[in-house]
Amino acid sequence: MEIKGIYHLTKKRNERTGLTFFAIKSGDIITYCSGVIPSYPKGIGLKLIGEYEENGYFIAETCNIEQYDTSSTIDFICSSTFMGTGPFVADEIMRKTDLDPYAYVKNSDTIDTGKFKKAEYPVIERLRHYYNFEVLFDFIISYVGTYKDAKYIFEHYGKENAKNNLLRNPYILVNSKTEFSLCEHIAKDAGIKEYDKRRTEAIVYYAMNSNSQNGNTYTDFHGLCRLVARIENMAGCGYHTDPLFIAEEILSDKYIIDKQYEGYRIFLKTDYNTEIKVADHIKRLNDGAVDFCSIEPYLISVVEKNGNIEYSLDQKRVFNCLGKTGIKLITGGPGTGKTTLLNGILEYSKIEHPDAPVHLCAPTGCAARRMTESTGIKALTIHKMLDFKPYENVFAASREKLSGIIVVDEGSMVDMYIFYLLLSSIETGSLVIIMGDPNQLPPVGSGNVFKDLLECGHIEKYRLKTIFRQSGRDSIISNSYKIISGRNDFEKDDNFTVIRYDTDDELLEATQEYAKKFEEEDASYKIYTSCRKNKFKTSTININKLLQKESGESSFEYGFNTFSVGDKIIFCRNNYKTNYYNGQEGVITFIQNHSNDHFVTIRTDDDDEITINGDDLDDIELSYALTAHKAQGGECDNALIVISKEPTNMLKRQLLYVEVTRARKNVVILTEKNSLEICISSYGEYGRKTQLKDQLVKKLLQFV
Repeated sequence: MEIKGIYHLTKKRNERTGLTFFAIKSGDIITYCSGVIPSYPKGIGLKLIGEYEENGYFIAETCNIEQYDTSSTIDFICSSTFMGTGPFVADEIMRKTDLDPYAYVKNSDTIDTGKFKKAEYPVIERLRHYYNFEVLFDFIISYVGTYKDAKYIFEHYGKENAKNNLLRNPYILVNSKTEFSLCEHIAKDAGIKEYDKRRTEAIVYYAMNSNSQNGNTYTDFHGLCRLVARIENMAGCGYHTDPLFIAEEILSDKYIIDKQYEGYRIFLKTDYNTEIKVADHIKRLNDGAVDFCSIEPYLISVVEKNGNIEYSLDQKRVFNCLGKTGIKLITGGPGTGKTTLLNGILEYSKIEHPDAPVHLCAPTGCAARRMTESTGIKALTIHKMLDFKPYENVFAASREKLSGIIVVDEGSMVDMYIFYLLLSSIETGSLVIIMGDPNQLPPVGSGNVFKDLLECGHIEKYRLKTIFRQSGRDSIISNSYKIISGRNDFEKDDNFTVIRYDTDDELLEATQEYAKKFEEEDASYKIYTSCRKNKFKTSTININKLLQKESGESSFEYGFNTFSVGDKIIFCRNNYKTNYYNGQEGVITFIQNHSNDHFVTIRTDDDDEITINGDDLDDIELSYALTAHKAQGGECDNALIVISKEPTNMLKRQLLYVEVTRARKNVVILTEKNSLEICISSYGEYGRKTQLKDQLVKKLLQFV
């Protein structure tokens, strides 16, 4: 069925998916419609093809610009869409386009600049803009692409010739946020063969970049071929890249092949160089180490007396890290007294070096706040301490180098790139103490820095093993160790509760009830669940929808989310231009909806205020419920842990360990039948292919 009219109003629109509930007006008749359509201005003429549903809505399968009648077109040209355009200009445009400017822009390859006067040209250019996007949009949708894909391509690959640019080389999209399958399908229809150089370059880079995003800094040749084959299978075009073409491509200057170890290791050049630089900086700091403090038992006793504390033997040994500067590692699980020990170390160093600068930092705002509260010294996120603005090329060069004592908490969360930037900012002769729990998950970004430092055997390290009783947390601490050891004989008390349910529906209902209870008590809490995909009932996406704030006037839908003032959010990607990073949390304080964009102001967990809009909205999600990977580095009084049977691949004890150790006071585990026991019995391998350890072994000559 076909209907025509003018675009009358937008009731609701999701700017990420393009799904729009709108109305068109045909004379005096208003028809309410829904469909995935471009963003049209009020008054533009449209032709829709689709069907009516029982509820009276017209479901638009296609929607295209087309003149409804001449009077409505003149009204549109004189509307606020074209500010400053009056009836005389409108009449001239109508005359010069044979009374149909829509048909003119559709049928003209280019705009005849000599035909239109200065006041007329912007109108034709804007209509051409709408038409060009519509053409691209229809093209992308025909390949099962998305509105978001079309919008990104239009903005980045030529508004006038985006479709033609794509047909010439669909693989230009490999650096964008679009799926590789979209490139493949367009390429196949455009006659690009599987052995085409453009395709080989694109798929190898896409595979290597995916490998890096999964945390690895290198892969071997067979691993790369398998990854390429997996990408091709997911695309479903029947293309297959011969290993010879892959071998030829990795010889290009984008990659490094390292032959010095067993087998061939293939790196993105940036990852390879970053690991080399990290190893060089560690060598610089350790080779340049100088005597710092004389370690005297009686001074440790003074620190104990001042702090009204008695250190264990393994804690007292850690004071030896003050003997010389350089890189030092301190590891320990929950309850081993890392925070108490840090206070003692800082006090001891102050006795001999009262004027030495002290810099405390952590990967997340929550961890930095925890350091501030426990030490009385202002701690910052690593990003904020470094004043990290690489897009402006002002990092490090425009600020003083760090010196004295630099302490990094939650070391397991620090990825390769940010660790390189941190080391780059530290003067030789400084003492760098990195603290962390080796049982935590690896960082979200590439590399496995903390693990590689611990295992290289050439860096001074101390392990805290004595577990101290902590009032109200005994069961949480002891049970966390049981979990990571694969045991489920829990100590159960008021601080550690396990409740079983028969179905995931019951699990979801109980989650809502507990969340409501915590809200009524004004208690600090977080909900942790195993996955984010909305096809699972207890995913973060679904739980967040249930728990978020009530929608207000300024609320808007974006993708799977509806965002409102007061909503808790988490950033899912690094964006160094806008200065937010993966895992950073915050609260929406203000929303301004303007035209087809939304400007969202967020107060972050380290007290910054950030406003984002446009494509950056892809980088935030609601955070009432989090996965373990997002939870790491955070903290709450009450941890509500939801364990359902699906997805089974996320039932891993390391994930549960992270979730349990977030709690300061209480843990409540809601489990679907025996999912808890399955989780504890499953050990997940989170190994990564990184070369930092090997580089350190080669560069650091003195065994510690």
